[in-house]
Amino acid sequence: MIESEPKQLDAALALAPRVYRRPLAPQDAARSVRAVFAALSGESWWRGVFWWKAFSDGSDAGSGDASFNFLGRPAGEAIAAGFRRLAAAEGARR
Repeated sequence: MIESEPKQLDAALALAPRVYRRPLAPQDAARSVRAVFAALSGESWWRGVFWWKAFSDGSDAGSGDASFNFLGRPAGEAIAAGFRRLAAAEGARR
C-alpha cells in the first residue's frame, strides 16, 4: 500500500484539479466494485480485498459527502453483495 503525505497530496491536487475534483459518481464506483469481484472471484487464491474507506463508526456517507466513504452508497451495497457471493461459494465448496 502507498500512503501520501498531505503536502504531496496538496501538490498533486494543484497539478490536476480536473481529475480530483470531479462530481460524485456513486454508480461508477459501484460498477468498479462489481468489476473487481467479477474479475477475481473465480481465482482460487482470492478471498477478498481491503476496501478503503470505511469509517470505524459505521456511519453512512451523507448525500453531500464527497469523501471516499462507501457506506450507504451503491458501492457499499456492491461490496456487501460481492462478499455474500464469495461466502456462498466458499460454503458450497465445503
